[in-house]
Amino acid sequence: MILVDEFKIIMNQIPTATLQESRSTYNPKLKRIQVYEPTSVKKAKRDYYFALLPHAPTKPIPGAKKVEICFCFGTKNKKLKGKLKTSRPDVDNMAKILLDRMTKLGYWKDDSEVSRLDVMKRYVSEGESPNVKISIWRMEND
Repeated sequence: MILVDEFKIIMNQIPTATLQESRSTYNPKLKRIQVYEPTSVKKAKRDYYFALLPHAPTKPIPGAKKVEICFCFGTKNKKLKGKLKTSRPDVDNMAKILLDRMTKLGYWKDDSEVSRLDVMKRYVSEGESPNVKISIWRMEND
């Protein structure tokens, strides 16, 4: 594997909204179901988009990729500093919204190109700000 990119996005607060919060409703006038996103999901998408934008590649990263994501949440509880976070939100749902934003910004053509995904969530260590650390590896097909 070849490390293609590694960066950290510092955020005042890690977005906790997930795509699972999207809702659908039947519109009798249009005679169809409409899906809408709550404000929290729209804000999370916007926050990730603008945090990722400065790190976006000029062209999509080719081939199969491994992506490592570490969500580092802020806490005032000194006992939790540096420890793994075992409460909501779920890591798979958090990763989905982040990968979708990376796709939109052209990190790859489609997030199906991500062959391996390693996601972790923890609390920040002493003196650390809330952040998301992302590493992208290009994988060789043997």
